[in-house]
Amino acid sequence: MTTKPYVWQMVKEAAEYASGTTYSQIKPHIFQKYGQVNENTINCTILSSCVNKQSRVNWPENQKPRSATSQYDFLYHIGRGQVELYDPQKHGVWEIQAHADGKLYVSKVGEAQQPVPPSGEDVGAPDCPQQ
Repeated sequence: MTTKPYVWQMVKEAAEYASGTTYSQIKPHIFQKYGQVNENTINCTILSSCVNKQSRVNWPENQKPRSATSQYDFLYHIGRGQVELYDPQKHGVWEIQAHADGKLYVSKVGEAQQPVPPSGEDVGAPDCPQQ
């Protein structure tokens, strides 16, 4: 019996294979290679792996201030439903920071905090629980 990799590894592999892609291109790659994987888990993993998405701080792996250099920091959001592999040389260096009140936010290093979008613009994929 072989074990499947973690979903973040599946998503990363699919994004590397496609080299700049949409959510709807990542999922078939995963389903074809690994069989049944929860689609909502894939959506959540894509969101939590995007270094420039404010909503990523809602997932456990992103709930501490840090530079975007972990294994979970490999996608860059380029438009609705579109991502590409994160490249610090191209996209700049991103990090998770904390306000004085302890609330986390995503910011590009060397730039003032990005304004938080109005409610609903960066809340994640449908059925993606905010943890």
